[in-house]
Amino acid sequence: MFILTFAAARFLRDQRNRWLSRRIGVVVVAAETAFVGLAYAALGPSATGLLIYVSVMAVFLLPTRAGWIAVGAFVAASLIIPWANGWTVDGTMAFQIFVSAVAAWGVSQVIQRNAQLVEARNEITRLALADQRNQFGRDLHDILGHSLTVVAVKAGYLSRRWLRRRMPPA
Repeated sequence: MFILTFAAARFLRDQRNRWLSRRIGVVVVAAETAFVGLAYAALGPSATGLLIYVSVMAVFLLPTRAGWIAVGAFVAASLIIPWANGWTVDGTMAFQIFVSAVAAWGVSQVIQRNAQLVEARNEITRLALADQRNQFGRDLHDILGHSLTVVAVKAGYLSRRWLRRRMPPA
C-alpha cells in the first residue's frame, strides 16, 4: 500500500494537480491512522511501530505544515497510548517516528528540487533554441540585405554605363 501511495503521489505531482493530490494525501493518512488504531486494539503495544510508516506518509503526502502537525500527533500518540494502557514507555519509538519523518521530508525536498531543476533545464533549452532561431534570422537578414545592396549598386552602375554608351556625345 505504501509503495502504491508513493507512486500515486508522484504521478499527481507530475500532473500539477495539487488539489487532488492533497485530498488523496489526507484520505490516505486518515485511513492509515484508522488502520493503526485497529492494530492497537488487536496487537497492543507492538502496533506502535506502524506510526513510523504513517508519519512518513504524512510528511510525504501532506503540505509541510500539516505533515509536521501530524508527525507531532503521532509522536505524542506513541507516548500517550502506551502510558494510558499501562504499557512500557521508553521514548525510543517517538524518536524513531521523528527521525523517520525528517528523513522522508528530506527525500521529498530532494524530489521537489529535482523536479524544479528539470523544469528550469527545459526552459533554458527552449530559450536557447529561440535565441538560435533569432540569431539565424539576424544572420540571414544581414547576408540577404548585403547581397541585395550589392545587386542594387551593380545594377545602378551597369545602367549608368549602358546609358553613357547609348547617349550621343554632347
